[in-house]
Amino acid sequence: MRIKNKVSIVLLALVIGAGTAGSASALTYSGSRYGSYISTSGPYLSLTDNKADGQFPIANYLYNGGVSQGGIANKSGYNTTVYTTAPSAITAIQPCVSRTALPADCGGWIY
Repeated sequence: MRIKNKVSIVLLALVIGAGTAGSASALTYSGSRYGSYISTSGPYLSLTDNKADGQFPIANYLYNGGVSQGGIANKSGYNTTVYTTAPSAITAIQPCVSRTALPADCGGWIY
């Protein structure tokens, strides 16, 4: 009976550990980078084009504990804002800006 109890305790610890190992904290962020103003809270993200340069801002984001990725682009023009809601809390963002005939120029991930 004692061995069975020890095995049960070890299995319970593994299940609890596995449930928390992949979880990441929700990101609450507001700031300007790459010609944009980005704000996040829980699953919500807003992206404002705050630079009249003819390029459009992009924000990549991680959600679902950091294992799924999405993105949003603001092609509406200078001084406009677009919004998105991720399926779960956003855990990281990566600000980017478009470049003519080139891939987007992106910064590092913000956690």
